[in-house]
Amino acid sequence: MLFEELERDFRSTVDAGTLGEAFVGWRSNHSALHRYSDAQALIADFRDETVSYESTEDPLFALCGLVQEDDDLAISLVLELYMPSLRKMVGENRARSPLALEELESAAVEGFLTAVRNLSPGQHKPHRALTRGAERRVLAAVRAAREPRTQPYAEVPETASARGAEEEWFAHIELAGDPKELIDEAERTGLISNFDARLIEVTQLGDVSLDGFARWVGKSYGAVRQRRSRAEKKLVTWLWTKARLPGKPPPRRM
Repeated sequence: MLFEELERDFRSTVDAGTLGEAFVGWRSNHSALHRYSDAQALIADFRDETVSYESTEDPLFALCGLVQEDDDLAISLVLELYMPSLRKMVGENRARSPLALEELESAAVEGFLTAVRNLSPGQHKPHRALTRGAERRVLAAVRAAREPRTQPYAEVPETASARGAEEEWFAHIELAGDPKELIDEAERTGLISNFDARLIEVTQLGDVSLDGFARWVGKSYGAVRQRRSRAEKKLVTWLWTKARLPGKPPPRRM
């Protein structure tokens, strides 16, 4: 499997001493890496649950910069840092996917490395940006695999009012904070169900179409559309209050 192959490749760079030699050079050129004696110390820091995400952001930016320079050893190290998250992500999607395990792993790695290469210095919540990049690619791969192969399903045309509602939705949610975290918080507080949280997340923040999601879960487009609309009405009202905006939120049109 791909993940096992990547981990073997990483261990070989450690055993051969090539990663250690490279890390010495990285430390001399990047102040964010000075506090780590070697790559293993950095890995331990990243995986220590008592260490805050914020304290590892600068080292992450330094490593992603090396990846963007096509440093193969940096690529191997960054993948190793996030391997537990990538394995968990693939495991969560395996049961509902017709794809082989290696195809899911490939999608996760591709999405993750694309996000790494697109990461900007100082980007807000970089850890979230990388895992979200992997998650979106996995969901897109699962969706594509579930698409009918012989009779393509006709996409429901997007109207001008639907596009306006979509823009309105994103405007509301961005005012209150990180969209994924807010949806998770709304689910934890019982405002919306787990199903509704995933429905909003993959169709609004991900790249899964609403009709594609409906076929995914075996429901009609209209039923899923109405369910998302009801959930988003609750969510937008909550976000409006959370962002401390005056008056009442405008009605959801979808």
